Amino acid sequence: MPQERPPAFVLPFVSAQPLTDHHCHGILAEGGDLEELLTEGDGGPRAGGTAFDSLPGLAFRRWCPPLLDLPAHAPIEEYAARRAELGGAEVNRRFLAACGLGALVVDTGYTPRALLSPAQTAAFAGPATSAFEIVRLEKVAESLAAEGAGPDGFPDAFRAALARRVAAPGVVGLKSIAAYRVGLDLAARRPTDAEVTAAARSWLGGGATVPRLAQEALHRFFIWTGADLGLPIQFHVGYGDRDVDLHRCNPLLLTPLLRALEPAGVPVMLLHNYPYHRQAGYLAQVFPHVYADLGLATHNVGSRAPAVLAEALEMVPFGKFLFSSDAFGLAELYYLGTLLFRQALSRFLRGMLDDDDITLADAERITRLIGTENAARAYRLLPGGRLCRARCGLYPAHRGDRGPAADDAATRPRGRPRRTARAALAAGPGHRLDPRGTVPPGRPAVRIPSAPAGPCHPHRHRHRGPRVADRHRGTHARRGRRSDVLVGTGTPARGDDVTPTRNRRPVRRRRRRTPLTAEHNQTRFCQSGGTD
Repeated sequence: MPQERPPAFVLPFVSAQPLTDHHCHGILAEGGDLEELLTEGDGGPRAGGTAFDSLPGLAFRRWCPPLLDLPAHAPIEEYAARRAELGGAEVNRRFLAACGLGALVVDTGYTPRALLSPAQTAAFAGPATSAFEIVRLEKVAESLAAEGAGPDGFPDAFRAALARRVAAPGVVGLKSIAAYRVGLDLAARRPTDAEVTAAARSWLGGGATVPRLAQEALHRFFIWTGADLGLPIQFHVGYGDRDVDLHRCNPLLLTPLLRALEPAGVPVMLLHNYPYHRQAGYLAQVFPHVYADLGLATHNVGSRAPAVLAEALEMVPFGKFLFSSDAFGLAELYYLGTLLFRQALSRFLRGMLDDDDITLADAERITRLIGTENAARAYRLLPGGRLCRARCGLYPAHRGDRGPAADDAATRPRGRPRRTARAALAAGPGHRLDPRGTVPPGRPAVRIPSAPAGPCHPHRHRHRGPRVADRHRGTHARRGRRSDVLVGTGTPARGDDVTPTRNRRPVRRRRRRTPLTAEHNQTRFCQSGGTD
């Protein structure tokens, strides 16, 4: 059937932008309880009526029936009958093909029922859609417990098991559900192996079944172990089912841990965040390694998605916000998530365009960043569905074979590191990333060598004028952090003070500056006759 035309209030470039869904789940091959899977509430009869008497239910009835050849707002009974008539495969194909997805990053750690694999799910979206996988940290630990692993030796067993798991093809990141088990008020300190062993003994407890993983030290251990592997770490934040204590899911509780993780250089992805989406935007602004999204809140607020997205974007940098649907089970949730997100982003951008706050080029660039490029940068996704397995230098965890600590002080330029990476993916030797951070298809990804370390590193000091090296081992003639000294430029401007240097070259500098060397301290200014 021909696809329904995009709604008039979706901007053309937003409608045409492929989306990378950086957090989602598999779908059911057949069937599925619509009412149970629509929201985070339990299925079955409700004292207050049906789940479709809600904003997500109304959005479902407005946008989903036309793809099954039904009129908008069709009764849910008619919709369910038509869905059963078409069959699961056709329903999945229609909805996923209409999403405009370029890539899926699928969390495979939650499977209360049989779901299609990431590759099978992506196949319904079209041949150009790539599939990647997120490994849930707690699932790895529970698998070890199910295999009979004991508390003694658990730290090393978990490290080895996680390393094997992330080496599987297509794995691009990790996920923590500490919010569901112990809350987000996690200590920042890395636990010792002795503490992990004691916590594992408390967790396993000698029971026949795997108990609930509610030891805070173990969750911290999982997170630090994942950080050592250099992969992005997703955190469930905020909105979820009734298994979560929402007041313990405020992302601000993660602040000490975020500070501790920053030197590791791995991206931290704050998922969902509602109703703490503004707090998540603040964290993404102040921490360079933190990203945020709205996730399943997008389709769960229905027609209010534009307002919620506008709140989420109030403070977050556009280069730190990603799209995700958190769709689970139903292909319709993928469609609702993408459609409502495109509508919300269009209204946000159109409002700024109408007010002349941004240009059309800015709006298109923001759409590319949020839709695809931020996820490609954070997860190291290359064009054509390829994964960058090389240590390409996009962030510190790629810069050596020993993990983040390999970038030691002996080879790292001193001073504040430059924000733009000197070692990055490129199309070939001598080529840098284009402004969108992409590599032309068919060209290998290589590392551009970093600038040589040493005292003459070009970004060590912030110079306002030319840099001139003196005879002392190539060091800069000027040793301070600010560049108010200009060497070898002839007669100084009127009012400037002149002091001969050791090599008798004229030096111009501003008044009342602290002298650079002890020798300068002993020299009187020839014009003013004063001393420093």
